[in-house]
Amino acid sequence: MSIVKLKIIFDDNVVRAYGDMISRDPLKLNVRLPSSLPFNEAITTQINFFEAGQNKIYEVKPLRYTGNTLELSVIKELPAKSDRSHYRIGYNGYFRIKKITGDPTPYYQEVKNINEGIKNSLSYKIKSVISKEIPQMQYVLWYLFELDNKIDEILEILKEEKKLNADYIKIKTIDISGGGFSFFSESKDFNVNDIFFVDGLIDDGSIKIRFASISRVVSRHETKKGVICGTVFEEIDNDIRENIVKYVFDKDREMLKEAKNL
Repeated sequence: MSIVKLKIIFDDNVVRAYGDMISRDPLKLNVRLPSSLPFNEAITTQINFFEAGQNKIYEVKPLRYTGNTLELSVIKELPAKSDRSHYRIGYNGYFRIKKITGDPTPYYQEVKNINEGIKNSLSYKIKSVISKEIPQMQYVLWYLFELDNKIDEILEILKEEKKLNADYIKIKTIDISGGGFSFFSESKDFNVNDIFFVDGLIDDGSIKIRFASISRVVSRHETKKGVICGTVFEEIDNDIRENIVKYVFDKDREMLKEAKNL
């Protein structure tokens, strides 16, 4: 059986999962999904798998989901992508953004300053050495890491009002990669080639990655509920980008491991 990656795009979200291909014709997958998932409301559904050493992507249509068995029909084959930095996973969170109008130069410098400050923070330095220490020291470092995170959370609350008064808006993130992210907004006031300053925080339990970036909208899909936009990072620190890439691949391996245990 082939391992298959499933992506279901809705009006305001994208659901991703791994599964096993039970049969190719008819196309059936063994995959764990919420039983209440409204397949009939999906904008589009895609599957991604390797066949004869080649990466294959197809647009498909869900027919029925019984137990853990999902039956699909193939609509068409899509062009495959293999760029490591643009490999995406689902991430539902919130970033703050500010649209840039006029000369963007000051924002590029601000991104560099903020990311340098993040890399010089105590929590960033602790994370970079934890795996190299003996277990006893790792416990101490994790404690310091969590303590520093709590301080950051308090500071975040204190500066929230100031940021909101500085023309920042919150957007709902859908996925993340080392190359950019996608988001949903009820406001349709976003267009391809819009650029904005991003105050981002990936917060996934013990994993926290804060970053600043300049991002550009490269795709826009209007839905019944708003718009789904895809972005690329035009300016972001390379070390922080690598941390995002590592997070993406670690989460992807976790999803793959869960699928193999179905």
